[in-house]
Amino acid sequence: MPAVNLSDILTERLAIVGGTGSGKSYTARVLVEKVLEQPHGRVGIIDPTGVWHGLRVSAYGKRAAA
Repeated sequence: MPAVNLSDILTERLAIVGGTGSGKSYTARVLVEKVLEQPHGRVGIIDPTGVWHGLRVSAYGKRAAA
């Protein structure tokens, strides 16, 4: 994935579009992880399908994600 300037992304509208299996969730995860690395980075995720469990902690919140 090419280098991305987070400030450019977070000050504009963003859509991640693609077919099944094209890497939409992976791309979104990478971006969210970069935001969380920032000193005051915060995100809110509504996850009705369960694909985001384990981003920073395990699905049950007992330990760090593997």
